[in-house]
Amino acid sequence: MFALLPILALTGCKTPEWVVPTETERTALETSIKAELSALESVQLTEESIYPVLDNFLAKHPDAYGTTFALDPAYAGKQLAPYAYRRNGTIAHRTLAVDGYDYPILAWFALPRKSGKAMWSEPYFDAGGGDVEMMTFSVPVTKDGRFMGILTADFELKEKIAAQVNSTDVPGAPIAAADAAGSWTLVDDENVTFDVVLAPDGGAVSNWSKGPHGARGESGRWVIANGRIVIDYVDGWRDVILRKPTGELAKRSWGPGVARDGAPSNFGQAVRTPASYASWIGVYELP
Repeated sequence: MFALLPILALTGCKTPEWVVPTETERTALETSIKAELSALESVQLTEESIYPVLDNFLAKHPDAYGTTFALDPAYAGKQLAPYAYRRNGTIAHRTLAVDGYDYPILAWFALPRKSGKAMWSEPYFDAGGGDVEMMTFSVPVTKDGRFMGILTADFELKEKIAAQVNSTDVPGAPIAAADAAGSWTLVDDENVTFDVVLAPDGGAVSNWSKGPHGARGESGRWVIANGRIVIDYVDGWRDVILRKPTGELAKRSWGPGVARDGAPSNFGQAVRTPASYASWIGVYELP
């Protein structure tokens, strides 16, 4: 069985509903996928050796669309990401280590890599990977204390209806100012991660390089407002970090000139990252 999940609830916006795994199914999958880790820790780092492990996982989980074991290039010496997925009633293979699909910077790899925790993604379109709307469960894989890569399970999402939603994006528990300062990893509208450091004095810097300043990133100020972190950058962008009723953290972004009380320009995930990420962000060094 599957449950319906609204992607985003915004005033006056039509939002699609998607068929997603239920909490019971998520728990069962999380338990099962972690059981695959022992096999991956001892597997030879070749596509030929990894594919049987992935095929076996899909055989045990008929609801899963695809799975990959994406290696950390620092561990494997190169990008290596065999991907097994369903196509026309069979299991097909392809590699994600191709030009134009830089998986180490994508949210499904970078967020669990930086946080060290298994996690579910928000719904997204995986252009160049599975090429469908999906949710991904990602598990960090380590060996002898060293990060090897990420094991994933992808679930294809089916759009059901576009429902009129008249409530605002309902927050969960407020974020305290004492918990806000430090390093964060956020996800942009292309499912690519970037880092933000919030200084205790209210300063903010990020290494998001797609704005007018390019590789110089962004700088601005942050405050706590209504239990949310509100970051206003000098280039006109605003990022808001909030806690959802489920306890998960999320990011909403408004572009320059977009009404701040209207629908966000885009949305994504937000994850607190270790203090080691807080020293350097882009070209800025924090004291």
